[in-house]
Amino acid sequence: GSCTLADLAGDLTAAHPRILLRTDGAAVPFPIAREGLAIVLHHLLQNAAEHQAGSVLLSAADEDGPVLTVSNDGAPVLARDAERLFEPFFTTRRDSGGTGMGLAIARNVLEANKGRIALVPSEEGACFVIRFPNG
Repeated sequence: GSCTLADLAGDLTAAHPRILLRTDGAAVPFPIAREGLAIVLHHLLQNAAEHQAGSVLLSAADEDGPVLTVSNDGAPVLARDAERLFEPFFTTRRDSGGTGMGLAIARNVLEANKGRIALVPSEEGACFVIRFPNG
């Protein structure tokens, strides 16, 4: 499959009404079915909301393959947690219902579609970069 941010923006906004969702590069095509990218972005937006983000920017570009940067203005990821962030069952929110599965699911969906996700340094909040190979 294939989809763009434009294909998903309305559904993501409706599903996460407390977050101001902004997009850039909404027409860049990603080599993943709409449902797969929706799962990934839902988990990233849910984590952003749970870490007090008020806004999220989804920025798509083609840099020798499609790239999606997902950045938010919520609480930053602590350095001690960054290494384990994508491990199944790792959570900083166990006391409030966190299962530690959201980012592990997102990573697995992307890997099944030849994509990769990484946490990257950010001056504010959290920033994730999703990359797909060219062609």
